[in-house]
Amino acid sequence: MQGVSSSDGVRAPAAYRCAGVTYRMGDHYARTGVVKPSIARGRYRQRVYGFSDVLALLLVRELRAAGLGLGQIRRAVAILRSHGSPDAWPPTVRLLTNGRAARMVIGPEEEIVDAVLALPGQQGWYTVVDVAGLVREAREAFGWALRGGGRRGGARRRRR
Repeated sequence: MQGVSSSDGVRAPAAYRCAGVTYRMGDHYARTGVVKPSIARGRYRQRVYGFSDVLALLLVRELRAAGLGLGQIRRAVAILRSHGSPDAWPPTVRLLTNGRAARMVIGPEEEIVDAVLALPGQQGWYTVVDVAGLVREAREAFGWALRGGGRRGGARRRRR
């Protein structure tokens, strides 16, 4: 992401708010390996998520809403991460899946039709996710979180 280094990150609650998932869902995704925090994780360290992690959480949210299982989503997230930095992607990138296979499609609508025909089992239902739209949403939300968005009233006081 432009203007953000690869070491910039947000803690788990802010990352989950950015992606629109509950803390419980985000925690489950981290424990099962669907989306692992790339900056810090561990038994005694807090989870810290980078921009690509927030983007992956957004993708998980979209694919869960489309009814895909976690195994299928895990494969889709791997495909997303295998295509390098989101900054290098053109604004027309989409993820196409039929539940068994997934493919990133870069180009106009006609290429989506060609990609559907190339996937096995062409008669199934297909989900097309506008990845470029998710990148825009992730940039907005991640920038907001880095600026301290979502903090409640600054420092907290101890109650007596």
